Amino acid sequence: ELEAAPEPEAIAAAEPAAAPEPPAKPEIPAPAVPPQVKSAVVAGEVVELTPENWPRLLSQLGLVGMVQNIASNMQLISAGQGQAAFVLDADNASLFNDGHRDKIRLALQNYLEQELSVSIEVGTPPGETPAMRLARAASERQQEAVAEIDSDQRLQALITRFDGELDRASIAPLES
Repeated sequence: ELEAAPEPEAIAAAEPAAAPEPPAKPEIPAPAVPPQVKSAVVAGEVVELTPENWPRLLSQLGLVGMVQNIASNMQLISAGQGQAAFVLDADNASLFNDGHRDKIRLALQNYLEQELSVSIEVGTPPGETPAMRLARAASERQQEAVAEIDSDQRLQALITRFDGELDRASIAPLES
């Protein structure tokens, strides 16, 4: 003969009762401290929003097109207390508008994961913008390539032997 399976209520009653949950801890409000501009992690390294780190942080924001171009022509002057102040190079500001400022602000807020106020003043940056830095680096690479060609004794011997002429505009640095 088959015995009937015990009812689910009987099984539940046979199991030990679960311990009551401890009362929830009351939330303690955070102290009222002005928000600082946070840092972000770039390639495993903490990068704060500072004038020195702006070029590296800019490359991580995911900006494209006109907004990327405008942001690369800005120099970060100061950051702190939930605010960032930039100077946009006047030579590259003809198409700048408030929509670009909002997109840059949103990209920074998303990346730093905090609210941020962004001010952008059109003028002459007191230092190098990321675009200026890239142009300087490209110019230095070009000068190094020309110097390397000029110092190549075999090439100079060929030019002399065949009464050749080097088209300096054709010299380009190797991309590394």
